[in-house]
Amino acid sequence: IGCREELKHGIIAASEIKTRPRRVVGVRASPVSNLPPWLSLLRVAFYIKEEFAMRKTAVSSTLTVCFDGQFWVGIVERVEGGSLSSCRVVFGAEPSNEEVLDFVLREWTRLPLGPAVACEERTMARNPKRRQRQAVRELKKRGPSTKAQIALAEQREALAQESAALEKERREEERRQRFEQKREKAKRKRRGH
Repeated sequence: IGCREELKHGIIAASEIKTRPRRVVGVRASPVSNLPPWLSLLRVAFYIKEEFAMRKTAVSSTLTVCFDGQFWVGIVERVEGGSLSSCRVVFGAEPSNEEVLDFVLREWTRLPLGPAVACEERTMARNPKRRQRQAVRELKKRGPSTKAQIALAEQREALAQESAALEKERREEERRQRFEQKREKAKRKRRGH
C-alpha cells in the first residue's frame, strides 16, 4: 500500500489506517487472526468532506471487519447529515489487508445501504493528535455501533415484511387458481363431457 490511496470521494492516508487484532471470548481467548497484529486490518475508518456551493457536508464512513462466529463480515456505517445508513457484507474467509482495500476501492460506491436512522452528528477534531486518540478509542470498541445494528435490524424487518407480503400474494393467487379449476371442473361435469 502506498502512502496515499485515492478514492472517488476522498483520500485514505495509510498513516490514518489503524489496525488491531480482535480476540474471541470463550473457553480460551485465542487470537482470531492468524496474521501478525501489524498486518491484520480489522477496522478501517475514513472521513470524506464534500463541498456544495459554500456549504460543507461531512460524510463519515466506517468499515468494521469482524468474525461473527461463522464468517468474517464487514459492517459499513455511513453518517451524513445526522442520519446513519449501514449494510452488512459477508467476506467468508478472513480478508487480507489487500482484499479489504480492494473492496473499499471497487465496491464502496455500489454498497446497498439500508434506510437511514437518525443519529447525532459528530464533528471531527482538527488537532491530529486528538484525532489519533479518537481513532484508538474507536479501535477499542467491540463490533459495529448500536445505531448500525438498529439500522440493519430495520432493514431485515423491512425485507421480511416485503417477502411476507409477496408470499401472501402468491398463496392468494394459488388459492384463486384452485378455485377456478374446481369451478371449471364442476361446469364440465354438469355439461356431461
